[in-house]
Amino acid sequence: MEELIKLREIKKYFPWKKHEYVKAVDGVSLQINKRDIFGLVGESGSGKTTLGRIMLHLIDSTSGEIFYKGEDITRIKRLEKSMRRNM
Repeated sequence: MEELIKLREIKKYFPWKKHEYVKAVDGVSLQINKRDIFGLVGESGSGKTTLGRIMLHLIDSTSGEIFYKGEDITRIKRLEKSMRRNM
């Protein structure tokens, strides 16, 4: 099947207290192929929305890689992100 979205070891940490962090997403890897049906379930506060926002490139991950149709979009420039959001 044709790969649509691929995440490798995605992490998103938010600053909480001085020198402490909340691990909203910690080491998630997944692949979604074209025509796949994908669901993301979990308890409240488990990082579903954060992961979704990272996948849509609305927020940056702390670390990890994001591929869209085989292209690494992890470090895409903010201007390009803005243009993609407005498409």
